[in-house]
Amino acid sequence: MKKIVLISVLIFTGAVFLTAEDYNVKVRNAVNQLASRLNASIDVSVGNIFLDGTESSTGLSRNLYNKISTYTMDNIRFNLINRSRSASRVTAGAAQRGIIEGTYEVLGSNVEITLRLVSDPGERVLGQTQFTVPVSELGDIDILPENFKSQDTVREQENIFSSVPVTKPESVPAPNQTLKSPGASVNDKTFLVAAWPNSDTNTFFNGDELKITIEANKDCFFKVYHIDHNNNMQMIFPNSVNRNNRLAANTQRTVPDAGMRYNIAAPFGQDTILVIASTQQFENLEAEFPQVQKATTQSVNNILQGRGIDVQRIDQKVVQSETISTRFNFTSLPATYYDDIFKYQKPDSMRDIINAMRAEVIQYSGTFTGSEQEGTFSYPGVQGRYYVKGNDFFICYRYTQNQAAMSQTRSAKNPYVFSIEKPRNMTEAVQSVRAGIEASGGTFSGDEQQGEFRAKGITGQYVTGNSVDVSIFEKPFIVPNSMIEKEVRSYFSGK
Repeated sequence: MKKIVLISVLIFTGAVFLTAEDYNVKVRNAVNQLASRLNASIDVSVGNIFLDGTESSTGLSRNLYNKISTYTMDNIRFNLINRSRSASRVTAGAAQRGIIEGTYEVLGSNVEITLRLVSDPGERVLGQTQFTVPVSELGDIDILPENFKSQDTVREQENIFSSVPVTKPESVPAPNQTLKSPGASVNDKTFLVAAWPNSDTNTFFNGDELKITIEANKDCFFKVYHIDHNNNMQMIFPNSVNRNNRLAANTQRTVPDAGMRYNIAAPFGQDTILVIASTQQFENLEAEFPQVQKATTQSVNNILQGRGIDVQRIDQKVVQSETISTRFNFTSLPATYYDDIFKYQKPDSMRDIINAMRAEVIQYSGTFTGSEQEGTFSYPGVQGRYYVKGNDFFICYRYTQNQAAMSQTRSAKNPYVFSIEKPRNMTEAVQSVRAGIEASGGTFSGDEQQGEFRAKGITGQYVTGNSVDVSIFEKPFIVPNSMIEKEVRSYFSGK
């Protein structure tokens, strides 16, 4: 089994990836195309991005999730919200919401990516767009889970669990509501259970803590199985530490919830969580605590026996015992993966920059260790690394919470304002700014009088008068204002 550890230490080693500019532009254009099909702005969350024909997440899933979140925030027709995984549903008469979800498939030397905007609730397709990215442009981003060599092997693995449905959290009705499932009558009270991890992208890193939230629409009992990288299957809840496996109807419960932690450890790749719920307590649970067996179609079916309705005689009364199951996959990634990597011009004084970075990290109750050449940092919600390579300065971020939430916390309390001497030829200067920003995968909208831009985690605007006055509203944490100013000045000078 992939071991559960109690203490996690993150080590930053090896090479990092930098994605090609065209890939960033294609994702941004795809998000804008989905928005262009709307007549009015709507609230949007980012949903699952899976390998086509599977429920599998990879490094590419996580990367796409973060980029889509960023470009969704940039589009005026989208109001990015956190994905609802709660029993609280959209009420009647509420404004329409949407979810951007997608799939991708390897076709020779390319990856074909499909994004869809679907209504929430209802899952009606509001728009769809497709684009192709050469595999070479994705650098070190994992397109497949590390324990699989091809798409076919991923699909074969999922066939083992083909009898176990993947139930979305949104499928569980809210308290005092009755779900109308496909083909059911209005009064149908189908037993449903949903389970999901504490990661919007179903991805984790070495040392991360895995938490599993379960919700059902009836009072029940549940058990949780973990199928690891090597296809070993073991019941991890209930266990000898916590035997309480009761679950109240329409109430979320997160496990482990007492005396244990589930921490991710090597080897990396895709694992599966299988949840089984029953309206009657399971028999011989304690006998399963130490058992480890290979996950096969037969062994999975064996533990699923009794699905449906089982009539039992208890105290001379006939009681209907219903059993149902659900599952989800999650993927662990190597420590060399980062969600954002920004490349800036090497500062003139590395000592001043490092001191400024250290001061900001400490201000946010973080830790900072390093020299003028390389180092690591962490603060609530982020772990990162920086290093110098030639004339370039790289800062790498890994988010430990939802990307949308992180983007909000990057916003400056007060904009950073500075002035640039007005170029003699503003038309050429604007063209230079546009070219420099778009070449880095950023967005630009403006003319000789005013404009807005976003690039390398920097969001700002400029207004032309006797000089060019620039206001920076958002920047990556720990990047000093002096570095931001130098970067923006380089756009206007074309250097």
